[in-house]
Parts: sequence; C-alpha cells; structure tokens
Amino acid sequence: PVTLGLAIVEDAFDNTSIIEAVEPNQFLSREPELLSIAKQRMNRLPFAEADLLIVDQMGKEFSGTGMDTNVIGRKGHDKHPGPDETPRISEIYIRSLSKKSGGNASGIGIAEYCHRQVVEAMDAEVTRINCVTAAHVSAGAVPLTFDSDHDVLDAVISQIGKEHATEQKWIWISNTLHVDELACSVHFWDEAQQRADLQILCEPRPLKF
Repeated sequence: PVTLGLAIVEDAFDNTSIIEAVEPNQFLSREPELLSIAKQRMNRLPFAEADLLIVDQMGKEFSGTGMDTNVIGRKGHDKHPGPDETPRISEIYIRSLSKKSGGNASGIGIAEYCHRQVVEAMDAEVTRINCVTAAHVSAGAVPLTFDSDHDVLDAVISQIGKEHATEQKWIWISNTLHVDELACSVHFWDEAQQRADLQILCEPRPLKF
C-alpha cells in the first residue's frame, strides 16, 4: 500500500519551489498539474529563434546530455526542433567541456560546431559507453572543430547568409543551467528594450576576441 507521494518542483534557478504531499488517489490528476507548473518555471532562453547559440560550457552537472534540451529546443532530434518546439536554434557552438564531466562529452553531437579544447578534454571511451548505454549514439558524434571563436563565427556567417551584423541572431550563454544572464547580438536590441521581463545590463558594444 502506498501512503502518499512527495512531489518536488524546482524553479529556473535550480531551487526547490514546491514540496507537496499527494494522496495516492490524486496521483493521476495532480501529477499533470505539477508538471505544467514545473514547465512554466523551467529556465529558458528569452528569445524564440536564433541563428546561433554559443555555449561556453557543456557538462554532466548541467544535463545528462551536456546541454539541457528543454533549453536549446532539440528534445526529439539532435539537429532541429520539433514542429511546435521553441526555441528554434539553427546552429550550436560549444566552447568547452566541464571538468566535472570527467571527459564524458555525451551530447556533443547535438552541436554543429565545437572548439578544439572540447575534443581535447573528451574521453572517447567514457563518452562512447554513455551514448551506447543511453541508446543515443548520435550524441557522441564530434561536430566540426575549430581552433578559435573567430573562425567559428566566420563559418556561421557563411552558412546563415546574413553578413550584416544587425541581421545576425545569436545568443551567448555560460551553460544551459544558468541562463539568467546572457549576451546576444544587436538584432535583439529593440525587442529587449520593450520587454518588461528583461533587464538590459549594458549598451551594445563590439565583440572582443
């Protein structure tokens, strides 16, 4: 006999926001309601579309796939979002692999580009075992590898066909667990100014490499 269930819902900052005891006869009715609340409180990117998402660090402490697919919008497919899924990110660039991952780069295959230091930090055997065990072998595929951020952005611009800076839509985050503060291209400037849910921390400025 089951006495009760204890439901725990986290917020976008990885803090516990709800702890609720649920009686067994309410499991099937209350669980969907709590799941809906959890999805509403989940961390997410502030914009629905982007040509490029730059991720400073992927790692197992952020998500089992290195990057939370709820945040990057690729839950059903490694390379593109579902028909009704947001955000819609065209390409992803990973800059590093966290030390806590112990070389496990499972999820690297979700990205289109990565910095060479990601590959150098990757333990191929550990990654292979994780991907095979999870029945997600494509998650271990190594994306196009570059030696510098500048080279990656050159490649991205050649692919998206938007040479003018005001047309390019990119978002830059530290990792998918912490998206409360981020950088983005000037394309989003006007929208950000009109959004009451966003706080602008600085004026537009050139990228420095």
